[in-house]
Amino acid sequence: MEQLWITLPALSPDYSGVCSALFDLGGMSVIHDASGCTGNYTGYDEPRWFGARSMVFCSGLREIDAVLGRDDKLIDHILKASEYTNPTLYAVIGSPVPMVIGSDMKGIAREIENSTGKPAFGFSTNGIGLYNKGVSDAMLAVIRRFLAPTDGKTDHGINVIGTTPLDFSANSNAEDLYRALEQAGFRIIGKLMMGADLGQIRDLTKAEVNLVVTESGLDTAKYLWENYGIPYVAGTIAGLDTSVFGMIEETRKDRKCRVLGRDADGGSHPAVSADADSAKGMETDAAENNGSGGVLIIGEEILGNSIRHAIHAVHPEIPVTVATMTGLRKELAQEGDLDLNSEAKLIAALESGRFRMLVGDPLLGDVKPEDLPLVPIPHTALSSKLYWSRAVHFIGGEMDDIVKKITDLWRIR
Repeated sequence: MEQLWITLPALSPDYSGVCSALFDLGGMSVIHDASGCTGNYTGYDEPRWFGARSMVFCSGLREIDAVLGRDDKLIDHILKASEYTNPTLYAVIGSPVPMVIGSDMKGIAREIENSTGKPAFGFSTNGIGLYNKGVSDAMLAVIRRFLAPTDGKTDHGINVIGTTPLDFSANSNAEDLYRALEQAGFRIIGKLMMGADLGQIRDLTKAEVNLVVTESGLDTAKYLWENYGIPYVAGTIAGLDTSVFGMIEETRKDRKCRVLGRDADGGSHPAVSADADSAKGMETDAAENNGSGGVLIIGEEILGNSIRHAIHAVHPEIPVTVATMTGLRKELAQEGDLDLNSEAKLIAALESGRFRMLVGDPLLGDVKPEDLPLVPIPHTALSSKLYWSRAVHFIGGEMDDIVKKITDLWRIR
């Protein structure tokens, strides 16, 4: 029962993450379901859907098909649809029912590839996993398939890894980041995955450095580091804090991986898991600090790290804790960061008395104590279309004003 979310909605699932990652590649994504999961993705997890031409289909799974295991029917429908769509690739994506009946998504994809001669991918997503895992799995799958290694490097060439509207929203955040990097003298080789195409993916090894801007891009960056020797920097621009530019330059020179706000070598710090014992520990810490409290940022981990770094660039004395509901990565975390992977753990952290202020999605206001102020930064993966029209611009004055508001509120409380 620990995983039961009573007040807050469920985070975007793994199949939405796969579809989000493949959105710009010109392929055909087929969610194998009875239409509910497809509608969930297109209607609630994909702000680019309205006005876009990406090919996302529902298999129209029916009870008799599930009982009889009619994979041949699914394959036939996909082949017929491809006669009119001419996709660059195919992706067959699982949902809860195929998980229960044991559908072989990779096997279905192999049959489609044998029939069409075009690349096909099968993803055993199940709707229980979270979007960040789906994004990561999809990126790794296409990179392993399409990457064409080269010895040549582009001077100041970088790949930006981890852009997804579930974290970056569908305003201009991704484009703002690309533009800021280019204005700083960097040449973007690959945009993974907002703005991606297969040509970019083939050329990824021309980059000198990978910039990882969300946790969903970390495994891809590690893969490129371990297999092709491309070091990574994990961080992004928050407000006017462009510290990542200097880190990229340092990494170009010494080829060491770096995490914004961490040691240059990326060495891990212990991370706190917000279980019952750690909640008691937070209460003890608050008492020892005379209730001074800190700032709790809940959301995507690398973005949270970047906002923390922007706060500390101005007021290093303010204690800031970053928490995530999608699984804390120790490679990115600082000491005291929290893994809030259940509503019970989230509420325990908010009621611990350790924090003076909360930064995160507006829906968190439904579970926080009344006297704990909330600085809202909508997170599409949590609140969906309720707030995606109010998405914050991460780069420039809007986020800088938010950072200033956080520091001002902390000082007066």
